[in-house]
Amino acid sequence: MADQTKLETRPYLLIVTRNNGGEVLLYLGLPSLPSLDVTLHGRPAEQLVTGLHQHYSLETCCLWVSHRPTTYGVAPPEKYAVMEILEQNAPPPAGMLWVSTREAMSRTGGIARAAVEAFIQDLDRYRAGPETAPFARPAWIQELLSWARAQLQPFGLRPTGGFWQLNAGPTFSLIRLQTNRAPVWFKATGETNAHELPISVCLERLLPEYVPRILGVHSSWNGWLSAHVRGALLREVEDRLAWEAAAGALARLQIQSIEKSTEIRASEVPDLGTGKLAELIGPFIHRMSELMQAQEKASPAPLTKVELASLHDQLGQACRRLEDLGTPESIGRLDLNPGNIIVSRDRVVFLDWAETYWGHPFFSFAYLLEHFRRQARDLSFEGALQSSYAETWRAVCAAEKISEALVIAPLVAAFAYIVAARSWEQQTLLDPGVAGHLRSMTRRMHREAKAIEQRRQTCLS
Repeated sequence: MADQTKLETRPYLLIVTRNNGGEVLLYLGLPSLPSLDVTLHGRPAEQLVTGLHQHYSLETCCLWVSHRPTTYGVAPPEKYAVMEILEQNAPPPAGMLWVSTREAMSRTGGIARAAVEAFIQDLDRYRAGPETAPFARPAWIQELLSWARAQLQPFGLRPTGGFWQLNAGPTFSLIRLQTNRAPVWFKATGETNAHELPISVCLERLLPEYVPRILGVHSSWNGWLSAHVRGALLREVEDRLAWEAAAGALARLQIQSIEKSTEIRASEVPDLGTGKLAELIGPFIHRMSELMQAQEKASPAPLTKVELASLHDQLGQACRRLEDLGTPESIGRLDLNPGNIIVSRDRVVFLDWAETYWGHPFFSFAYLLEHFRRQARDLSFEGALQSSYAETWRAVCAAEKISEALVIAPLVAAFAYIVAARSWEQQTLLDPGVAGHLRSMTRRMHREAKAIEQRRQTCLS
């Protein structure tokens, strides 16, 4: 079943463009756009760049991937992506030709014409506000390489022109640039994750052992260059010592952040302290009651009002108990996953600080432990993983308080993850998938709360 899910794909129509967006590629004969299938669990931009190279021998970069479906009549919705040719004078692939965008409008029909029309409209909109959509501009990659060249010169690095694009959008980007020596990474974030830049800069200055070195900042793009970190992603290793090293490093990072709290909290880190979370329990449970009542499927069963009321009380008790146990608040990462942790013989580095928070530290470990349970083939050393994290914290907290907090943390961590996303606050959830995810996570919290209660009853008996 899991393998089938990984192979599930979605078709993307491709606007392959050149000449400042003035020309696009069409097939000869019955004019239509090229297309590629993208797996649902991968990065679209990365797959599209690779696919165009493999299937059409085209070197491209992705300008943006449409998040609004293009429809035409009763045709099923399809997404489209805009890909720019790197070599502007490259001949078209066999069976294809370059035409002006206006000519493409007259030559195509159906969903292909709708995609071209959407491209023209979107490009005009992005051109009207280039500062708000810097990565939708044709030829922006050349501007990036020129800027990176100036930033890297003091470090003896020189971009060679090669790059590997992983993520793309009008306001965000993730690219690995090749240099004459080690590669470097360029990342830029849109408004939703604008805080990641100041947080990353702050952590690199205060806790450099645990984060990549920053080599340059492009303020107007909200982007930065960082050094490549040698080592292996934790998701690619099953060595128990690597996982234990990551757990211990996480604890040390958090403990060291405590004495630097004033500077770190000033860097736009979201506040998810237990007090803040407690304030959100009532509104959240009210919203989940509405969503449970709106559920159309009979299975899994929606939570009843009684069950939601119980969850309300148990979340409140859990927040108060974590507060009473007195674990100092620290830096943390929501959904800390092994794909963003690099381990080497002498260092553990944490990537991607978009989902940073300031609050109870054990939430982060709860996320890491959950990913370990999903990935590891051998769960027998889960206790050793917890010990590696807990023993480091014993320099700050009593052992019995750490043990109790680790039991409670998964429940409140799941709640923190959901409320931080803020999608639950929408009055109307048009996307059934979002509503379904919220209901699923609420049922998960209900199960966690029941497990804590059962454990408490066992200890009392």
